[in-house]
Order: sequence, then structure tokens, then C-alpha cells
Amino acid sequence: MASPSHSAQHADVNDAVEAIETALLDGAPLFVDDANERVGIGTTTPDRALTVDSTETNIANFKGSNATGAISFMGSGTTSNTQVRIGAIGDGMKLIAGDTERIRIDSSGNVGINDTTPSYKLDVNGDINATGAVRIGGNGIGEYQSYSPTTGGLTVGNGTMNASYCRIGKMIHYVGYFYLGTTSSISPYVDFSLPVTNYSSTFTQPSGDATFWDQGGNLWKGATLMIGQTAFRFVAEQVDSNQIRYKDLTSAVPFVWGNGDHLFWNFVYRGV
Repeated sequence: MASPSHSAQHADVNDAVEAIETALLDGAPLFVDDANERVGIGTTTPDRALTVDSTETNIANFKGSNATGAISFMGSGTTSNTQVRIGAIGDGMKLIAGDTERIRIDSSGNVGINDTTPSYKLDVNGDINATGAVRIGGNGIGEYQSYSPTTGGLTVGNGTMNASYCRIGKMIHYVGYFYLGTTSSISPYVDFSLPVTNYSSTFTQPSGDATFWDQGGNLWKGATLMIGQTAFRFVAEQVDSNQIRYKDLTSAVPFVWGNGDHLFWNFVYRGV
């Protein structure tokens, strides 16, 4: 008597499995699609080699007694079943490539790349390269952002102001200019707000350069003084008793201000 065909044997096995499950489990959660060589758990129409259809929050669980156990994945070019794996490490997760752990996500949500003990939300042990911007607070590191400072001691009127800054780590580069209009005026003290909070809360030494241009052709050097954590102040260099001193800007210091005169600033400071 000839043996049944291969497909017939599969069909018989599938029928037997379903019959046993129907009898013992009051249903048939496991289905073997012999024609397509697929297995369904919780479905009779598996669309992959293994399809699991469940209403459970945790659909599947892989549990081992080895603390370093992991699940292996292999493609046609994978050299062994240890090369590519994913597994639990305590209450964290590890990703293994080339039979070496490459990424660790600990139970607090810190991610380490080539670092199994990350201390921050992202710890990278190695060089980083990006084709796009790396951002802090939505602003690209090294990219200049427009900023509209608030002022004290200065009536903007119909004057023109333009300012921008960039941030690299805690270093802030802050540049800008103000052109006085016919309704602009200056009186002490001329303070401008900072785009990023200064790390120090005290009055500090001059932090950067300022330049003042008079339409009459006069050019004065000056400086910017940090005023606490949120503003800087303009001062002009003046010779007094054969010494260079800083003077607060007034309507006549370092010259009589008028329409078309300019203030420029360009300095670097440490942000929080």
C-alpha cells in the first residue's frame, strides 16, 4: 500500500492537531496552513511563516533561566545564530550585533551605544556624525537663530534691530546691531536681554566687544558687561586722566546720538 503524499500527511496532521485542541481546549488556537507552509496562533489565515493574533497587551513572552539569554535572528548572510540577538538584561534591554552588545537601554530609559552603563538619556562611546542638525531645545547646535532682545534705557522707535545667536554646548555666540531712527533715543543704562540665561548671577567683567558708529564718521570701541543672568549692558571706552575707562552710554556718550547712528555687539558667554 503506497504512503500518502507529503501534502496529504500535513493535512492529516493539521486535522489531528485541530481535533485534539477542539476536544481539549474548546477551540483551535493553533492552525497549520499546509498549502502555504504557515502557522497561525489565534488566526486561521496566517500571512507569514508565523502569525500571532491576540487581544492580550503582551502578545508573546520568551523566558529563559539564563540571565544573559537572548533571541537570535538570522538572515541568509548571517554567519551564526549568535551574531544578531535581542535580549533582556535585568529590567533593561540589549541589542547584539556581530556577537557583541552594541546598544543597552536600562530600566530608567537611558540609552547607551557601545556603553553598557549609560548615565544619560543618550551615552555614546565613540564618534558621532550627523548629516542634519543636532538640536538643543529645538535649536540646532551651531546654527544661528534669530532673536528679538528686549531693551532698557533705549527707545527703539522707528529704529532697526537685528540679532542672532548660536549655541555649542554651553557656549553662546551672540551678535547683533541697532540702527537709530528719527524717533529712537538713548539714555542710561542701555541694557539688552540675553537669548540664553547666563550661568553667573553676579555683575561680571566685560564679556565681549561693542562698537559705536556716528554718522559724522566717528567710530568708538566699547564693551558688553554681563548684568546678572538675563541681560548685558553697553559701555564705551573713554580716556580719563590718561587711563581708559568704561562709561555708560548716555545721549551724549560716546557722542551725541542721532538718526542713523549704529550700535554693534559681538561676544561669547557661558549659558546655563
